[in-house]
Amino acid sequence: MAKRKRKRRWHGGRIIVMAAIALLIAGFLIRRTVVPRTLHYLAYQPVDHGPMPAPDYPPSPVPAARPAGAPGNAPGAAVSAVQNRAPESGEHLSDSDRQQLDEILRRKAK
Repeated sequence: MAKRKRKRRWHGGRIIVMAAIALLIAGFLIRRTVVPRTLHYLAYQPVDHGPMPAPDYPPSPVPAARPAGAPGNAPGAAVSAVQNRAPESGEHLSDSDRQQLDEILRRKAK
């Protein structure tokens, strides 16, 4: 008997299946790694609002530092500093409220 010649089959089906599996794996990896970073970058990107406008109120004066031996650095100096505070500090307290607050601060300082 004569041997039949085998026809050479084209293995294109295997290549397509391998490519599909590779694309599936690559898509999974991209979805799990690249997409969250990109979405986070897009969602939390700082917005440039330009320069800040000047405040409507005048700047508060900065008290000068006193030397260590100067009067006013005693333990009761905090109470006297509260009493000497200008009413421009944003607190609009009446005199009676201010006295009550000073008494509370004196009790807490003891």
